[in-house]
Amino acid sequence: MLFVLSLVLLMLLALGIVSLPISSDDSPPNDLSSFRRRIITRSKGLGERKEQWTEILSWEPRAFIYHNFLSKEECEYMISLAKPHMKKSTVVDSKTGRSKDSRR
Repeated sequence: MLFVLSLVLLMLLALGIVSLPISSDDSPPNDLSSFRRRIITRSKGLGERKEQWTEILSWEPRAFIYHNFLSKEECEYMISLAKPHMKKSTVVDSKTGRSKDSRR
C-alpha cells in the first residue's frame, strides 16, 4: 500500500499537480522578486523585440507577467488577424434573459 501511494505521489509531482516548497539558504522562501531573461531577438519582418523579462506575482496561485513578450509589430499583426472576427460584447437582461447592449 505504501508503495502504491509513493508511486501516485511521484506521478503527481511529475505532472506538476502537486509541488514541494523549495527554498535555499541564499534567499527567503517567499521571495517574489522578478528575474530578467536577457533575450533580444529580431523577428523576420515583424520588428525588433525589447528586453524580455518575467515578473513573478505569486507562487500560490502561480501568476507571472511576461514583459515584452511580443514586439509592437507582432501585436499589431495579431490584432489585424482578429479584427474581422470581433463583435460587440453584450450582457444578459435580468428581466427577459436575453442578450442586450450594455450601454442601454
